[in-house]
Amino acid sequence: MILLKERQLNTLIATIDQFCAKEESLQSELGSDLVSQLTVEEQATVDKLNDTIEQITQELKEIIKKRVEVILIDLKKTIN
Repeated sequence: MILLKERQLNTLIATIDQFCAKEESLQSELGSDLVSQLTVEEQATVDKLNDTIEQITQELKEIIKKRVEVILIDLKKTIN
């Protein structure tokens, strides 16, 4: 049971790392030449989508954080 919880925790940590890396990659693309070639309307759409992505990313991070906390609580109960 403990090994399963540790694997789940490691999987969640790896997922968080992947999302962080993807976020950094996408953030670096924001300042690229592609964005400067968009119309005002297209840029507004991109900005709105970026805001939505940021909101969803934060929600996902919170969900993962809560899940890790639950796994750690379960792990501590299993150990004791």
